[in-house]
Amino acid sequence: MEYKLYGVIVHVGGLYSGHYFAYVKNLKTDEWEKRDDSHVKKVDLTRVLESGAYILFYHKSKNETEI
Repeated sequence: MEYKLYGVIVHVGGLYSGHYFAYVKNLKTDEWEKRDDSHVKKVDLTRVLESGAYILFYHKSKNETEI
């Protein structure tokens, strides 16, 4: 079974305040994007992996040998 990362939520700020944004993998283009309110910007995977993630989202890849 293999899982692939497709989304990351990041929180910046303190315990009682701050801001959330997301890194999302565009499955059509296979590129990572930073989505922050009304802004979308392409980013490198390195930036995503070094982001200090708050929540990670994975999807299970299909494996032909599994029932």
